[in-house]
Amino acid sequence: MPAIRRLSIIEQTAAHLREAVNAGRWREGLPGVRRLAGELGVSRDTLRSAMKQLEADGHLQPQGHGRRRQVVNQSQSGNRALRVAVLLQLPLMEQNTEMQRTLAMLQHEIEAAGHIWILADKTHVELEDDPQRISRLVKTTRADAWIVISPSRRMLEWFSSQPVPTIAFGGASLEFSIAGAALDILPPVREAVRNLTKLGHRRIVLISPPQWRQPAPSRTLQAYLDELKAQGVTPSEYHAPSWDQSAAGLHALLDSLFRVTPPTALLVVEPPRVLATLHFLNQRRLRVPHDVSLVCLGQDPMFHWCHPPIAHLRYDLQLPARHIVKWVGSVARGKDSRKFELFPTEFDAGGSISAAPQNR
Repeated sequence: MPAIRRLSIIEQTAAHLREAVNAGRWREGLPGVRRLAGELGVSRDTLRSAMKQLEADGHLQPQGHGRRRQVVNQSQSGNRALRVAVLLQLPLMEQNTEMQRTLAMLQHEIEAAGHIWILADKTHVELEDDPQRISRLVKTTRADAWIVISPSRRMLEWFSSQPVPTIAFGGASLEFSIAGAALDILPPVREAVRNLTKLGHRRIVLISPPQWRQPAPSRTLQAYLDELKAQGVTPSEYHAPSWDQSAAGLHALLDSLFRVTPPTALLVVEPPRVLATLHFLNQRRLRVPHDVSLVCLGQDPMFHWCHPPIAHLRYDLQLPARHIVKWVGSVARGKDSRKFELFPTEFDAGGSISAAPQNR
C-alpha cells in the first residue's frame, strides 16, 4: 500500500476551494482575496497559489489585476468528468516508494477535480508490449483518457496512433505525437559516467530494464554508451547486458558478471534492484565503494540512511505529476494537448563512488 502523502497547505486550500466551487457555493465569482483568506484561516499568498491551481484546471477564470476571479461552471467550460485509466509498468506493490507516493498524489488531485481514477488490470510486463494485448486491454477498459507510466517505445508507438487521449509519464515520448511528462536524466547519466571514468573505471555495467534495449536503444541507453565512448571506453554488450527482468534473473546476471571479469562500477535502474544488488555484494564480501562503486539511476529516501550514502539521481516527481493533472483538465475541456515537458534532474555523488580498485 502506498504511503499516505501529507498535502501542503496550498494543496489543502486548493482542494477546499475546488469542492466549494463544484458544490456551487460561488456561482458568479469568488470573494476578495483578503476576505476569503480570513474565512479560510490562511495567508493571502497561500490563497493566491491555491487559486492559480484552480485556474490551471479550469475552475476559475482570471478577470485582470484587482478584479475577482470568475467561477467557470460545467456548461461554460465544457468540462466533463473523465474516466482516467492508468497503465503501470509494474504492479503497484513493486513500484518504489517515490513512485507510489506520486501516484497517490496524482489519484487525489484527479479525483478532487471530479474525475474517476482507474488502474488497468494488466501492466506493461504482463502485456509484453504485444499490440494485440494492448488493444484488448484498452477496448475492455471503459476510459476517456490514459496515463501510461514509463512506456516502452513499442507501447508509445501504439498509443500515438490511437484516437484516445494519452499522456506518457516517463519514457521517450519526445519522439512520438503524444503528450508526455518526463525527467531529463540524460545530463546526470553522462555526469555519472564522466565521474567514474575520471576515477579510473573502465568495467562499468548498466543494469537497465529490457525496454531500454528493445527494439532499439533508448535515448538514455544511447547517451550512456556515447559517454563511455567519449571517455575512451569502447562500449560492448558487457557494459549494458541483457537479462531476465525478475529477481532470479537479476541474481543470475550479477553472478555471471562477478564470475570472471567483475565490474568495478554498477549503474542500477530502480531502488529495489539497488537493494538486491547490495545484498548480493554483501554475500560476496564485496564492499561499496572500496571494491565496487554503485550508482542508482533513481532516488529513494533510504539512500541517505545508508553508510556510505548511495549515489543517485535527484529530482522532484511532483513537477511532471502536476503537468499530468493540468493535461487531464485540458482533456476535460475538450483539448487533446500533445505537449511534452522535460523536468530537471541532478546527480548526487553520495559516498558510494571511489577510485577503481586497480588504481588505488
